[in-house]
Amino acid sequence: MKPRRLPVVLALCATLLSPALRAQDAFVTSPVWYSADPAPDEMPAPKAPFILEYPAKALGTTVPGYTIVRRELTADGKSTGTSVVAATHGAFGDAAGERLSEWQFSPARRAGKKVGGNIWFAVIFNPVSAVENAPTATPRLLSVTPAFPRVHPTAGNEPQAQVAVTLAVDPNGSVTTVKLPDNVEDEAATVIEQAVKSWRFAPARNNGTPIPAELKMKVVCLPPPSAPWALTTPAKPLTRMPPRYPAAMRRYGFEGTVTVDFVVSESGKVERATVRSSTNPAFNRPALAAVREWTFRPAERAGKAVKSRIRVPIQFTLNRGREAFVIPVIKDQSKLPPEFRYDTAPKLRNVQLPVYPYALRLGRTEGSATVVALIDARGTVTDVKVVAASVPEFGLATAAALERFDFEPARLNGKPVPHMLKFEQAFNRDEYRDEDTDALLKLEKNRPERIVSPEALDEPLKQISRSGPKRPVTAELANQEGEAVVEFLVDEEGHVFLPRIVSATAPSFGYAGVQAVSAWWYEPPKSKGKPVVVRTQATFKFKPAKAEK
Repeated sequence: MKPRRLPVVLALCATLLSPALRAQDAFVTSPVWYSADPAPDEMPAPKAPFILEYPAKALGTTVPGYTIVRRELTADGKSTGTSVVAATHGAFGDAAGERLSEWQFSPARRAGKKVGGNIWFAVIFNPVSAVENAPTATPRLLSVTPAFPRVHPTAGNEPQAQVAVTLAVDPNGSVTTVKLPDNVEDEAATVIEQAVKSWRFAPARNNGTPIPAELKMKVVCLPPPSAPWALTTPAKPLTRMPPRYPAAMRRYGFEGTVTVDFVVSESGKVERATVRSSTNPAFNRPALAAVREWTFRPAERAGKAVKSRIRVPIQFTLNRGREAFVIPVIKDQSKLPPEFRYDTAPKLRNVQLPVYPYALRLGRTEGSATVVALIDARGTVTDVKVVAASVPEFGLATAAALERFDFEPARLNGKPVPHMLKFEQAFNRDEYRDEDTDALLKLEKNRPERIVSPEALDEPLKQISRSGPKRPVTAELANQEGEAVVEFLVDEEGHVFLPRIVSATAPSFGYAGVQAVSAWWYEPPKSKGKPVVVRTQATFKFKPAKAEK
């Protein structure tokens, strides 16, 4: 990346006013010119000191933050429009927005004549940990400027953007290094780094001695006034094949939606596709596989093809109008206890596929399990019992999955009632056919050195979705504390594969942990800038059922 010189007027950092600072404070910087024409000889100046209080809603924050305000001024210094362009915390934006009408400026002048134009200024908010005169404190933000890249930092279409960065502040209060996310465009990255390195801090202190510190903050990015980010023409799809419905979900027939973010390159190809949300993790990989095959006519700006970011929901429906998993109504209910009699069967609302036990899959062991579940009048599984299993592990895996099923309850005369459900699960190659899983099993066996540890990653694993384990509902574990350690692989795309129990105080706790992990997904892990497969672990602790209530 070659450094790009910013326009002189935009490279100027805000010069601070000098208010008396409290332990926890907010203050306003001097204005900076934000128009395509040259900066005036005499900048607009505030007519009176700006008064602002630190917002109560942000009292829990521990890092500095700021709001960027834009104001359009006439030649007389009157405002024709003022807006909070961006805020690193919602409460900071609200606090500044409430006082904007009170802040007045004198006119700008060029060659002695009054001129109108646009300005921006920052409102800086420092937390109590950055107290000015305490012997021990975190870094205190003194000046800040947005970044003004000529391209949207993440190829998006928004009028402004915020980029999360990790920055190092030395004992002099200067920013020495800036670490940016991988999805930032190269052309924007240089400009963002230059902007952040112009920020100034009062350094962190330990017993009165300035020390280096690291902060995680957000950089507000705005387009230069002479080069707006707006696209002349957005990207348009050329080929858009629907996703393949996952075979393992055909038994249930659920509809689902996966929201995918991706970048359309200058050549119209899909890049950097990631799952942002999903109604069921079983749909995630098919959604990404489909999106990566799409092609587009690229977006254009001033007649030139440019990258653009798109977010799109991917719908899953089973062909031929097949209904979801149907639980039949037992006609003769004379042998059922009165409290379990019903005229409307429960309906399955959501499902999590049972995980094939790792050791059995590795050994190519096939089999099945039958589990009976008690569903209460709310549709929640409150007890499970394995009544048959070719090997115990298949029963435990099926029970752990069934405990996470969600039902619409059975009814009798319109009233919700409990229900007993018999559920069967097969574990075989046809039911669990998955080329990606097979490939990772081969990688573990033949090239284990290609699977890295979390310490080898450029950044810690970042979860997009995480749900905790459901405590086993079996009666014999109701009053027991428990713990489980689960190991698993995260592939180059951030999907979880091959979870297995490392240790567990009871087998059911281990399978509950495995079932929870199977629904997680992450930002794609990287080592030395390249996507990798990583092996990691998760530890789960279970309190007694009464304590959890």
